[in-house]
Parts: sequence; C-alpha cells; structure tokens
Amino acid sequence: MLFAWLPVYVRLILNEALFIFLPTLLYLRWARLPLRQTVGWRWAGGKVAVLSLLIGMGLYPLAVYSALLFQAIFGYTLPEMPEMIPTTTAEALLAFVALAVMAPICEEFLFRGVIQNAYTHYGPARTILFVGSLFVLFHLSLIQGLGIIPLALALGFVYWRTGSLPAAILTHFGANVSAVLVLTSGVWIAAAETFFLAAPTAVTAIVLAVLSLWLLTRITHPAPCPEKPATTHGRLAQTWPLLAALPIVLVFMGAEIFVGRSPELTASPIALDPLPWDEPQTWSYEIRNIIDAPIGHAICTLTPESDIVTLACQQEQEGYEVQLERSYWSSMDYVGTRVVAWQRDSYAPLSDVSDHEKRQMSWTLADEMITVEITYPGTETTISQEPLPLLAKDVLVTSGGSWPWQLAGLSFEAGVSARLVHVAPDVWRPATQDMGPVVQTMIVKVVGLEEIETWTGTREAWRVEVGPREVAWYDTAVPHTLLRYFNSMETWTLTD
Repeated sequence: MLFAWLPVYVRLILNEALFIFLPTLLYLRWARLPLRQTVGWRWAGGKVAVLSLLIGMGLYPLAVYSALLFQAIFGYTLPEMPEMIPTTTAEALLAFVALAVMAPICEEFLFRGVIQNAYTHYGPARTILFVGSLFVLFHLSLIQGLGIIPLALALGFVYWRTGSLPAAILTHFGANVSAVLVLTSGVWIAAAETFFLAAPTAVTAIVLAVLSLWLLTRITHPAPCPEKPATTHGRLAQTWPLLAALPIVLVFMGAEIFVGRSPELTASPIALDPLPWDEPQTWSYEIRNIIDAPIGHAICTLTPESDIVTLACQQEQEGYEVQLERSYWSSMDYVGTRVVAWQRDSYAPLSDVSDHEKRQMSWTLADEMITVEITYPGTETTISQEPLPLLAKDVLVTSGGSWPWQLAGLSFEAGVSARLVHVAPDVWRPATQDMGPVVQTMIVKVVGLEEIETWTGTREAWRVEVGPREVAWYDTAVPHTLLRYFNSMETWTLTD
C-alpha cells in the first residue's frame, strides 16, 4: 500500500482526500461544471440541519444490530483490526478527523454531490436506490454493506429532499460520530459503547430517526425532476459504474467470508517468549462447575529445567450432574495426577499423561501424528491416532490441560490473535460416532483487560480466548501468572 508505513487513521485521511475528494474535484474542473451549483452546496436552514443530524445518529444503532444479525445469518464475524482501536488521545483525535470529518465530506461530495446529481433525471426512487447500491459496494464488505443499507438510502433521501450537500454530510456525520464515540470509549467516554448500543437507546434512536425523516418531508420541497437529456443511452450505459464495481467488490467480499469463516487459515503461528520462571512454581486452584458450585481443588507445580518444562497437577474433584435449560453437564469423581512435559525453548510437546483410579490416558506427538493411549482397569490399552492439520507445521501443539500455563509466555497486547493446534485426546466425534482424539487448528485471541474476582479481591487481568469455548485470565504484572481458567465445563481459580 502507498501509505502502509503511516498510522492507520493518517492513511484513511489521506485516502479520503487524495483518492475520493481530489479526483472528484478535478473531474468537475475538467468538465467545467460550476462546483457549488452542481453538488448542491447550499445551507438549507437550522431545522433541516438538526433533523439531518438526528437521522444519521438514529440510524447508527440500526446499522450495528443489522451487522450483528447478518453475522449470525452468514456464520462468521468481521476480522478484527486492533490497530483501529485508539489507545491515546492523539489516536482518538485522528480517528475523529478520519471517520467523522473526512469520510462524510469526501464521500458525500462524490456520491451525493456528483453521482446522484448525474442520475436525477431517472427519478428519485431509481436514483436513490442506484447511488445507495454504489455506496454500499464502496465499503467492500458483505456484512458492513448490508448493515448500512438503511443509512445509504437515508443519505440519498435527505439529499433529494433538501437539495443540500451539507444536509447529507450532517446525516453521514451523525452516524459516523456515534461510531467514533463507541470506538474511542477506551480513551474518551467510557460509557459510550454501553449507552449507544443498549437496546432501549437503540429503539429510541431508530424511532427518532424515523420521526426526523417524517418531519423532514414536512418542511422540505424537493426540486422538480429534470428532463431526460436529448441523447438517450442504453441500460448498460446507465448502470456501468455498478457493473464495473461488482467484480472488485465480489473479490473483497469473498476474501472477507473466507477469513471470517476460517480465521486460522490466515493467522500467524503463535509466538511465545520463554516462560518467566527459572525456579519451580506451585499454585493452588479452586474448581467450580458451570453453576459456580465448588466441586474440588488442584495443586499445580511447574518445574523449569535446562531443556524441559514439566507441569504436574494433582486434582481432587467430586462428580456432578447439572441441567441448565436444554444443556447438560456431568463429570465423574476424579482423584489423580496429570503430568505434561514440553521443550523449554520450542514448546514442542514431549508427553501428556493423566493417571487416576478409573483411567490412564496419554498422548504424544511423533511424525506429525497424535497418538492417544487409554487404559481402563482390567482392560487392554486402546490406541488411537489422528494426523496433525495442514497448518500445524511450526505451530504450538497443546491441549486443554497445558495451554493455560504455556500461554503465560505471551506478549500480551489487546486484540492480537494467532493460531495454535489444540488436542482433545478423548472426546465424542459425531462424524465417526465414537470416542477418540480431535485435533483442530484454533485461534488464540488476547481480548484485553477485564476485571475479575480473585482471592485478593477485584483486579484487572488479561483475558485470552482459545477457540470458541476456552478462556484464561492472567495477572497483568510479569510474570503473568494464571489467575483463572474456564475449560468450557469448569472454572479453576487461583486461591493463593
């Protein structure tokens, strides 16, 4: 990219100015069109300005909830970009200029001021729909594009009713400034996200937008539709901008779906620093089930040696059965020990053995094959194997009983994600209708700081998610001790 070395919001400001506003201005000069008259640069009055602003602000929550709905329908979420989240006042100011100032001015100058003006002789409905479709495609995102359809149509409607480019800019500003307040909630107004996206606020905002649109129709009178030019063009000539944009948009949408559905295919392998301990460390954890009832405890000792790290957990846990609505959880009594060993520098797994009175299980990795051995009292050992995924080369291979301690070597930074290979040695496999190992490439995500309750009181901790169901929380201070771990059934919490 031309400005890849610059901060993200500086790039956005330059892109809006150099690749949207400037070419549009040069086109008007080249065509010798009067700028103010062509784009409709006129003030439509204070009432119109206020209503235009309220329309944009009111439609912002609808865009957000629409995007969430389409994410659920299509089964993926938009890839997150941590660099888009401002962390300083300077970054927040740049985000405001880029999104709330430059985007409304430059984009409305092009889409409403020039393109919508050029198609007005086709009638307001067709023109608003056509230009709105171009505006949606311009965002190069299936989820975001579908979410902003109401806003895109409202922008065209406001411009048609008022004949005022500043009115359309204010509508665009209203939506974008709401988004900026949410985006910068970590810097400026902490409650902005909760307020703007709360259900009562969202419903009120949408009702306000509809009411403002109605009031706008009461106080404005659109200019009559101009006559069609003497020379008529075919349908292809009329719609070529939309057709020209479509292949580019489809490529970007396809990439979004691909990355959204399989983020692990594009994520980098997880990078871990050496564990920050040179002496053996021992931690005690209380274990609670899904309804937060205490069911046991565990004592874990991590022993770093010159080449090998060993993690040994002695666990005592009562069996339980829990029914919550349509979900059911159960576990048998467990008294035993689990010992996990890996290479100190590379984190390559060496062995993982769990031993208790009802079952002994171990898994190892050799020749890119996971081998699981299970022995029940009085029975022969059963052996199952599962190959590593294609993306497993040079990636951390771990499991639910070891990754929470290994990831203490993360370089914690909010929003960062990477991939690892997760081994579940003995689970139900619907595809083969049996029990056995399941090996998956999963995304590790450092969500950010979160307040949790610990034995010393409320404190901030780094929240880290592995896959869709497992979560760990780490001390913010170095060494990043594991404070809490949720394995999708039970929660382990540090007690001392």
